[in-house]
Amino acid sequence: MRRLLFFLIICLLISLFAACGRQPGKDIDETSTPEVKANEKNLDSIGNNVEFPDPSLYLSHDGQPDIRQVSANLYFYDEKNNRLVPEARQILKWNETNATTGIIYELVKGPKDSSLKPVISPDTKVIKIEQTENILSVNLSGGFLASDSLMIARAALVNTLTGLEGLKYIKIYVEGRELTSNGKDDGIVLGLLTRYPNSIAEIQEEESQYIEGAAVRRVNRELFFPDANGIYLLSEVRAIAISNGDAVRSIVEELIKGPASPDSGLYPSLPKGTKLNNLLVVDGQDEGKDQITLYFSKEFKSQFDGGSAQETATLGSLVYSLTSLPNIGSVKIYYQNEKGYYTDAPLHDISLRKGLTEEQFPDLLGKRIRVYFPDKQGSYLIPEYRAMLRTDTKVPERILEKLLTSPTNPDSKAVLPDGIPRNEFKIVKIIENTAIVNLPSAFFGDREGNKCSIQGLYAIVNSLTDPVNTRDILQVRFIVDNKIVDEYMGISLDDPFVPNPALTASAKID
Repeated sequence: MRRLLFFLIICLLISLFAACGRQPGKDIDETSTPEVKANEKNLDSIGNNVEFPDPSLYLSHDGQPDIRQVSANLYFYDEKNNRLVPEARQILKWNETNATTGIIYELVKGPKDSSLKPVISPDTKVIKIEQTENILSVNLSGGFLASDSLMIARAALVNTLTGLEGLKYIKIYVEGRELTSNGKDDGIVLGLLTRYPNSIAEIQEEESQYIEGAAVRRVNRELFFPDANGIYLLSEVRAIAISNGDAVRSIVEELIKGPASPDSGLYPSLPKGTKLNNLLVVDGQDEGKDQITLYFSKEFKSQFDGGSAQETATLGSLVYSLTSLPNIGSVKIYYQNEKGYYTDAPLHDISLRKGLTEEQFPDLLGKRIRVYFPDKQGSYLIPEYRAMLRTDTKVPERILEKLLTSPTNPDSKAVLPDGIPRNEFKIVKIIENTAIVNLPSAFFGDREGNKCSIQGLYAIVNSLTDPVNTRDILQVRFIVDNKIVDEYMGISLDDPFVPNPALTASAKID
């Protein structure tokens, strides 16, 4: 049976290579004449020099052979030396989620070295994985709580995952609820976890400082602020000081302060001057979770000057920032009216009569995209932040869409000038780590070696390869009017463009 499966996979690989080699130029321009097709290079040949791993090992989720591997250090328990020890492992991947899921399951399976002990219960399943910038949220089944030591299990999981490129914070959920120190709702809130020491004694010493009744402790929390247009809520990780276990008050006070940086693409969510006068906890109001009742000062309404978008952003910011706590299910809001009495009248048109939940604010969470626009002098690239829906997987396409918008910085200019066909500015395909981008010929203007055109090319390249946006694209190959050319208007397009971060500083384009 295994030989038959291997034979079928080999046949599949041969058919794939054959498909890549036939019909030159078809993916570029279906209407090309036979003469043009004969002179065009074959786009499908770009990036096909790939060494496939043994095809008998895995097939990807869509039935195609997986062709990539990632190296990972999985951490297991060395009982003799009382420390976590890494064990190198190769994980086959076809996308980031698959790779991370595979790493967790390898961790669950346990070590290959007989001198090491497993750290995670074998009954643990991966429910969902989501990455936003450098934050990875991992939702595990209840089997995780059966691990011999929850402290060692989460430390091993965090150290394993933060070893992957681009990950700094890990947020662990069990059956949709944020993991606490003891795995129960009455446990200590852990927040976003960063790398632990490998020594178990050092981990125990660190945790005892805040688990054993510390009056003030600092915890990394994910706060949510609106983007420039108030369409999405974007996250900001902040180390907040929690006094006497009152995480709710600390989070609201941090939201009142606003985003930490004015240049981060985040904007304040609460009206200027707002104060939190009081809060109450009502037990078990939402599927066993508590309801938080907040009492705000009059500025909550009197300084509110927006419409429905700002209202959604204000309320959603509070709801998402607070219901991320393991025991909070809803948020009830009161604020002072002009006479000083508390009221729950709407800010605009959303009813405040009952507690607000995340379900009332669907499709609100977003993620940042950093795009680059040329400066008006034709020398530098100026970064700006945009936002997209967090669950949207078409990141490269969204980047190009954002590059079609007008820059907000008055010193910047558009990537595509007015009058150029927008529908021709598109991603043709992505092969390995190379994005193939089609440009309309009008992009280059009418001057040989156009300096502005070169600047525009690098604006596209730096945007598509920025690690804030994606780590799957490392270079960009440009084609013109759906045809592959070696050069155009004196600009060499024969090789892919790689990012040039120096152009965002003081370096000039020669």
